[in-house]
Amino acid sequence: MVGAVVCAFVRRTWWVPVALLGWAAPAFLGEGYLPAMYVIGLVPLLAVAAAAGATHAWRALSTALDGVQRHRPELLGARARTAATAVLGVAAVAGTAVVLAPEVRERSLPLATAQANQDWRDAVAWVRANVPASDDVVVPFSAWDAVQDQGRGGPWNVVAIEKVDLDTAFPAAHPGGWQDLEWILEGPSVDPMIDDLGLTQMRQAMDSSRVVASFGDWNVREIVPPTNSSATPTTSVTTDPQEQQP
Repeated sequence: MVGAVVCAFVRRTWWVPVALLGWAAPAFLGEGYLPAMYVIGLVPLLAVAAAAGATHAWRALSTALDGVQRHRPELLGARARTAATAVLGVAAVAGTAVVLAPEVRERSLPLATAQANQDWRDAVAWVRANVPASDDVVVPFSAWDAVQDQGRGGPWNVVAIEKVDLDTAFPAAHPGGWQDLEWILEGPSVDPMIDDLGLTQMRQAMDSSRVVASFGDWNVREIVPPTNSSATPTTSVTTDPQEQQP
């Protein structure tokens, strides 16, 4: 960003900070939210700003040294100029390193080495190793492709969580509703989403399941078949068709 400020005062590179501001405009228009794609788009512009700013600083330093050497040659000979340039260059690099070191140590390095999706991978791997391919599994959209690619038959053997309540094709594939499902792959957003969207069948499935494996924020749940004495029936003994709906 310092390079961008320097570029703003040089005619040939004033467009660099203008481009940065234009690209970051969604952050201001979106009340502070900057989508990741815009952050990535800023990286090459920031690289140009840093390189241009360093070039301008180097030229300013060279001009200053030339002036001293021309007017006071006894103070700055050729060797002295080389030494001064080297010292200033090392000082600039060291100063930059001191400024950036805390950021790199506290944020950038952990982010670069963290396994952010490890829990997700472990949960999906557990499903592959322990859940029979013939069983029906309900999963978040973020895991649907990975579980479906395990060779689990037709399109309705692996069901996205929202589709249990919202997709009109689900009852045709699973006439028994949520009771036709055997497993739930639960991510951190599943429970809040069920409440937010009012997914009643998925809530019943969650309440009738038990956790058999946990991986951080991810759980694998087995749906326990309801018994006649304890389960809320999905069909009624009356002939009222309204009471026969799941």
